[in-house]
Amino acid sequence: NLLGIIGVAGLFGDLPVPQELLRFDLWIMLGASLVLAPFVLGKRDMGRMMGVGMIGAYGVYAVSLVI
Repeated sequence: NLLGIIGVAGLFGDLPVPQELLRFDLWIMLGASLVLAPFVLGKRDMGRMMGVGMIGAYGVYAVSLVI
């Protein structure tokens, strides 16, 4: 959904991207995608500990944005 909206909005003009997004957030999104890929592509079940770990990683990410 987000990719479609940004793609359509990009057709109408330039979209400014903050440099910080490219330096930090883009790598976080890539890492999260790589961690989730085996579960999506391999149709594996995500256990409780993996879920807790992902929520914890998101918490660390959210706190790092505030600090």
